[in-house]
Amino acid sequence: MRHHVAFFMSILAPVVGVDRHLFYLGIVWFMGKLKFLLILSAVLIFGTVGGVLMWTNDGVTVAIDLLFYGPYSLPLGRLILYCFFLGLVFGALLCVAYVFVQSIELRRARKDAESYKQQLDHLRSLSLKDAP
Repeated sequence: MRHHVAFFMSILAPVVGVDRHLFYLGIVWFMGKLKFLLILSAVLIFGTVGGVLMWTNDGVTVAIDLLFYGPYSLPLGRLILYCFFLGLVFGALLCVAYVFVQSIELRRARKDAESYKQQLDHLRSLSLKDAP
């Protein structure tokens, strides 16, 4: 993938008339903005579809009978939106937990790398001292 980007930059950077490094930073900036706009448009589309669904299915009620609590009757549109937002919150919490676990593993890997570097430096110094 990196070779394709380098090839793309080597062709377009002289045509545009900018430095290759600045051109690469411009592409990275543009892709970040594009990703943000795609996520924002997806949220707006899902919100609009959910709002229309809630508006059109507000008269249809669904009875929910839980194990310990009595039956509740909710409109179908609200039930679907509640489930959607509950899944959104649950997914966000899972992502936060995953990032937390990854940061712990990264910290452990950096600590191991530092200890291996110290061991390697110690072994290098031993071999220099033992040399004639």
